[in-house]
Amino acid sequence: MAMKTDRKTGISILIGTALVLGICLFSAGCLSTSPDTDGGALDGTDTKTDRAPLLNGTDWQLKSYGNGTNEMVSVIEGSEITLTFDEDGGIAGSAGVNRYFASYEARGDALSFGLIGSTMMAGPEDAMMQESKYLKLLNETASFTIEDDELKLYDSDGTVLLVFEKIPPVTAESLKGKEWVLTSYNNGNEAIVSVIAGTEITLDFDEEGRIAGSAGVNRYFASYEAGGDALTFGVTGSTMMAGPEDAMMQETTYLKLLNETASFSGVGDELKLYDSDKTVLLVFKRAVPPASESLTGTTWVLDSYNNDNEAIVSVIAGTKVTLTLDEDGGIAGSAGCNNYFASYETDGDALTFGPVGSTEMFCDEPEGTMAQETIYLKLLNTAAGYEIEGDTLAVQDSTDTTILTFTAAE
Repeated sequence: MAMKTDRKTGISILIGTALVLGICLFSAGCLSTSPDTDGGALDGTDTKTDRAPLLNGTDWQLKSYGNGTNEMVSVIEGSEITLTFDEDGGIAGSAGVNRYFASYEARGDALSFGLIGSTMMAGPEDAMMQESKYLKLLNETASFTIEDDELKLYDSDGTVLLVFEKIPPVTAESLKGKEWVLTSYNNGNEAIVSVIAGTEITLDFDEEGRIAGSAGVNRYFASYEAGGDALTFGVTGSTMMAGPEDAMMQETTYLKLLNETASFSGVGDELKLYDSDKTVLLVFKRAVPPASESLTGTTWVLDSYNNDNEAIVSVIAGTKVTLTLDEDGGIAGSAGCNNYFASYETDGDALTFGPVGSTEMFCDEPEGTMAQETIYLKLLNTAAGYEIEGDTLAVQDSTDTTILTFTAAE
């Protein structure tokens, strides 16, 4: 009888132990999750690649940093310090003057950086001091927190060292209404090369699914479609001016690469276009719009116009067409051969011109000057609105189609 009682007790102990282990495993309360554990997680996940998923693939811009006296100071106005965490345990960014790079390790809320390398350019003394301080604070980092779109880095005592704000990614929606300047492109030989010095290639997305810009020598235009990270362009049209051979070759390559575009990515002020194999084709930076010129008191020089055949064409080489609006409601200028004058009215972005008068000379050179002049004066009569961006004036008709594009005279 005693033996029977002991057996039951033993079975009860085994069952109780099994239940405790089951509950323990289910709740994970008995598993070690210490960030100091060197081995992989029990589910086979490599803790090194599973490091702080909130950091992987994110981009940040520094707002303030510790000055060593328990105070936070803002980044120098006009300087930009960034921090990008890649998916493979590396960081990179701008320290304000130089580019830097390093490895990182993150487990739980622990974060540390490896030896930091950087370029060796010189800059203003205050920017160099700020850069030196920033890189020193990175080396002292021991942990981090992320709340909303703010990243804070701390030292081993829990003192805040650096405060960043998240840099938003470029989306299909945020492309609209933005202008970008090309910095480098794929030359077809597996190399990304910089744009030729002295040339400027731009890409401007409007709100209606169209792009336009300068290809370096000629103006170009096309339609576009964007959704998710997909981006494609329609058939590209352009003006037909000639330029230096190297600039023309660059222009041809650029327009070809636009046609090969299949997707995009971007963060902050950088935009990259890729082909269907995810090869980088074009790299842009966000254009900083110059202060817009005044509509009145500025001499505007015609760059291109609508030739009545649904085509934007450049002004004939050797001719100069100008437009000046005075403060008293009058315009004057050269139509290429003859001088002209008229009245004008504005209301917001609306712009209309009165009947145009002109001198009556005839110019047989350059060829086509008189035909161009006739079209130009006719287009003035169909003007209904305008838009100024920087030093560019676009005049539109009643359908919001651009009919005349001017640049402010230097």
